[in-house]
Amino acid sequence: MDIDHQNKESLKVVHIISSLERGGAQGILMKLVIHSDKKKYSHYIISLKSGNAYQDIIVENQLEDCIFIVDKKRVLRSLTGLFSFIKEIKPDILHSWMYHADLFTSLLKPFFGSVNIIWSFHHASPMHNKWLSYSIAKICSYLSYFVPNKIISCSDLAKKEHIAFGYDEKKIQTINNGVDSREFVFSEKNIKDYSQEKLLTIGFIGRYHPIKGYDVFIKSAEIISKKYPDLRFIMIGSNMDRNNINLIEMLRRHNLEKVTKLYGEEVKDIRKYYNMMDIYICTSYSESFSLTLVESAFLGIPSISTDVGIAKDIISESNLVVRIGDNIGIVNSIISVLKFSKKQSEDMLKANFDKAFKTFTLDRMIEEYQYLYDNNSH
Repeated sequence: MDIDHQNKESLKVVHIISSLERGGAQGILMKLVIHSDKKKYSHYIISLKSGNAYQDIIVENQLEDCIFIVDKKRVLRSLTGLFSFIKEIKPDILHSWMYHADLFTSLLKPFFGSVNIIWSFHHASPMHNKWLSYSIAKICSYLSYFVPNKIISCSDLAKKEHIAFGYDEKKIQTINNGVDSREFVFSEKNIKDYSQEKLLTIGFIGRYHPIKGYDVFIKSAEIISKKYPDLRFIMIGSNMDRNNINLIEMLRRHNLEKVTKLYGEEVKDIRKYYNMMDIYICTSYSESFSLTLVESAFLGIPSISTDVGIAKDIISESNLVVRIGDNIGIVNSIISVLKFSKKQSEDMLKANFDKAFKTFTLDRMIEEYQYLYDNNSH
């Protein structure tokens, strides 16, 4: 494998991640690799699962030689290749992302004992996991006192939850996720007199998984559409399409099939769907961070959210953050936004933007990771 194009004098970081399926942690990793200072840092990625949803991005950024993907059909050969890949790179840091990868770095430690190890959390609470992930997280909580040099949490909420679960508090620090403010640009067109608007679209972004609260969104949409029949709804995310028979049936039961458009997973540019929305709603039961709330704040789209992740750190109007699972609270929040004058709309959107820009930019995130690497290498 040819890795000679990387800067030999740079600090070398090998990232180990559970998979390269499309997801929040994977997206953050890709942004970190692409936007880091290439003269100072060389990044390599190992995926422990077959498949690669980021192939186009990898090719576009000429990273093909920096990626190693374990082939589940040839596990033993893949593991041998994985060891050779790491040995050839001679990394300064092994940085694992999510529980399965964290455990895997523990198995690598005896073979690469001189390499510093960093773990990452991208889940709000290890308690809210299937039994296998829960068990792995519990094992990692014990190993956290011996294996990693540092543990990175993507939010203060995730940090708090993992400390309560038993992870070594002394090693955990928060590096908030970041959104590129050059890519997500505030639009003045969203500053409008909502009290005078009728044909408005309310959006949902999230994969078809119970934790994303699509049931809360649908129940809320049914109630609010009875009061405001001109409202329309869009849903974006993995399996949020017309091939999902269960979702279609749920929309039909709630009298929403004709007023809801399903767009499925977006792999290139989510902004086109934000541009369709007048209000964005996050109805998740659990989030470690909530990147969509930052993106909507940067774009200038009103947001309503359940009390998850960083919702209270982004949304300036406290009544627009409601209890988890509270579809009536979501409905009341929508009604509040629909009564906003243009001045109220402007004040809210600019306050949301200021809060997001202060803490959650991509540039800030990259700087903090680079500082971390500088202080945890040989």
